[in-house]
Amino acid sequence: MPLIISPRSLFLLLLLLLIAPFDTFAQKCYALDGTELDTSFKPCNPTAEHSGCCATNRSSGPNDLCLDSGLCMAPAGDAVGTISQAGCTDPTFQAPGCPKVCPDVASTDAAVQAYTLQSCGVGVYCCRASTSTTNCCANASSPKFRPTALGAVVLPSPLASLPIPSPSSTPSSELPASSSTPSPTSAPQSSAKEIASCPTPKQLNIAVLGGAIGSALGSIILALSGVLYLVWKRERRWKRLKEHYEEQFGMNWAYRRTVVVEKAGDEKRRDSEEVESVGVGVGVGAGEGRSEGGREGV
Repeated sequence: MPLIISPRSLFLLLLLLLIAPFDTFAQKCYALDGTELDTSFKPCNPTAEHSGCCATNRSSGPNDLCLDSGLCMAPAGDAVGTISQAGCTDPTFQAPGCPKVCPDVASTDAAVQAYTLQSCGVGVYCCRASTSTTNCCANASSPKFRPTALGAVVLPSPLASLPIPSPSSTPSSELPASSSTPSPTSAPQSSAKEIASCPTPKQLNIAVLGGAIGSALGSIILALSGVLYLVWKRERRWKRLKEHYEEQFGMNWAYRRTVVVEKAGDEKRRDSEEVESVGVGVGVGAGEGRSEGGREGV
């Protein structure tokens, strides 16, 4: 037997799909130690299978900026210009889309949730835990590298891109450690002067395309829901009219049968009364004739 779905059931199903929160389908972000991050962290490339995560959804304070390398940069506040390696949508950090500038938690003795990149001089950086305030440049065991470019800022609009130095695959642990503690904002400040316009990033194009497709699907579902509601409303009105007319027709038919029967009885009674009145008149006339004839004979 084929499954029949009523318009009302289909309308309710589509309504549930429309009001379902879209966040339930969003990717989650994880720290370097595999723990799930809060909702302030969002994927830098939500359309990719796996992507680096940054705090771009803070309820208070300035949001981080995503670099195309998966790193994050603080654009304002006390930590302005600070670059960090925060998280990824892959809890194991083994996906190609996860940032791998600093070592993962497996290569360290203690669990690390996030790394902060500290400048150790011209073109030299080191990684330290985001919760640490010590100078990793003076620590010989801290990983250091000489980058060529840290990545470009992925801006919300395709107007400009801020080039930031990003790490090279070749570490330079043999470089001497700096004795002074440099400001972590030195590299971004020097590169911030080189702002130049660039074409729309590939990630932004994919995100725009996904948003357009989602909007189109939402509009189609909304229009279909409206059509189904009108069909259901029309069928309900027709059903009520049908019941009303059936009830009225039944009452009228019963009334007509009663009137016909009553009329037939009245006609029969009138016919019998007319027959009786004619018989009485004939009898009276005959009696009067006989009485007049007797008087004439006398």
